[in-house]
Amino acid sequence: MDLRQFGHISMSMADGATGKQIWKSTDWSHTKQIESSEDDIKAVHIPSSILKCSSVARCLEFSTIDAIQHLNLHQRVLLGDECFEEWHFDFGFVIPNSTNSWDMEMQAAPPDQMLPAELMR
Repeated sequence: MDLRQFGHISMSMADGATGKQIWKSTDWSHTKQIESSEDDIKAVHIPSSILKCSSVARCLEFSTIDAIQHLNLHQRVLLGDECFEEWHFDFGFVIPNSTNSWDMEMQAAPPDQMLPAELMR
């Protein structure tokens, strides 16, 4: 999908238990935290403090002029060049000329099953 279809895109991530915002990007075309590739893949660098959360709440806000039949988000977590987590989220149909928010909450693995933050640098 071509991100130029979207008028405004912002994403935030917060501690799911407290609601405290950990990261937010409101301008996907000019922030250093977002990188483009040939496939319109966006790389986001999240603070390691997010690894201490028992759950993470994510909010994606966007507007679009055109209808989108099947909007989905594909998230991959990389360690070096290796993908070690991958999720697919389906939003579904998006009404034309609309502004939308997509909220989701993800539960963390138990601490003994988490990779240490030092390994993810």
